[in-house]
Amino acid sequence: MAGFLTATMAVGTTADAPFLSTGQLSAEQYARLAQLVSLAATGTLDASARAQFTQLAALAGSGVMTALLSQKYALTGLLTGDGALSGSATGVIPAVSYDATGGGNTGTGSVLSWTHTASGSGRAVIVGASASKVSGTMLVSTITYGGVAMTLLGTRPFNNTGTLTMTALYILLDPPTGAQTVTVTLNSSAINGSSANSVSYTGVGSYGTPVLNSGNSASPAVSVSSAANHRAVAVLGSSVAKSAFTQTERYNGASSNGRAQIGDAAGAATVNFSATQASGSWSAVGVDLIPG
Repeated sequence: MAGFLTATMAVGTTADAPFLSTGQLSAEQYARLAQLVSLAATGTLDASARAQFTQLAALAGSGVMTALLSQKYALTGLLTGDGALSGSATGVIPAVSYDATGGGNTGTGSVLSWTHTASGSGRAVIVGASASKVSGTMLVSTITYGGVAMTLLGTRPFNNTGTLTMTALYILLDPPTGAQTVTVTLNSSAINGSSANSVSYTGVGSYGTPVLNSGNSASPAVSVSSAANHRAVAVLGSSVAKSAFTQTERYNGASSNGRAQIGDAAGAATVNFSATQASGSWSAVGVDLIPG
């Protein structure tokens, strides 16, 4: 630890050189300081990390700290006399917030499309989908947003058995603004039905590890580990109608046998998503959206 806190690097050897004008921080130290600022401002800095933060802040000096806070997080007036982050900084970084829900679509073919408009800073768009067919394998081939391929977070068949059904969740960070076409392309026609929709959020810097769940019951559910200022998101999929969603519902697809239900909730240690349906097989995917 001592070497980490005292090592130095000449200014100009990193892309973050504007923050290293004192010459007292290495690139590694700066990266750790930026990480600690993020943790402190979201209220998740423990005693050991706060001690490390104070030492690094002292090495950096108030000028570097002011630049870091104002440029990286648009925070001002939050420094103590020695350049450390004051207690008033806790919770200043904006929380991840809901932005908009797309038009969504349902059908029995191989392609679903609709329009979505995302706005604000730190944008992220998720797409939840569910589909079912009579024979073969039911999968999503691609989902694009404004022509840009989205990233698969997770997919699972109902009750995690067979190949005829699936629920999937996709994400795209920093999507283009303005009205964009969302296109879900399945590997074949969803003869029994499919549904999907998009939801966008602001203030997102990254996302956590996706969580998948499945079962055969009247209560589809998934639990997502999250934290203050984060936002948990989930899609529940099954072949029957769902109601009594326990969090904020953004979409409830009405396709015959591929019904996606999408929702979100403010971050907490654990966010539980569930709904009520006629007893049957289901699957679910959830993820934590992290501010930044």
